[in-house]
Amino acid sequence: MIAVPLVLADRQAPALPGLDLALAFLRRPDAAGLPDGRYEIDGERVFALVQRYETAAGEPRFEAHRRYADVQYLAAG
Repeated sequence: MIAVPLVLADRQAPALPGLDLALAFLRRPDAAGLPDGRYEIDGERVFALVQRYETAAGEPRFEAHRRYADVQYLAAG
């Protein structure tokens, strides 16, 4: 897991194919206001799932994925 501010995330891009496209999506001026849903960035290779929910207190379990790198971005809260 890598936890960095969005402004520093480009440093990780060479290690993960498609990360540059995902970060460009997050930097869109309208990104925080997009409705919930799936947004294809580069077909099945890179896509975004916009979701809104209440964060939980405490130490939740981390997720792991075999097929995709999971970039999570907290826009507010």
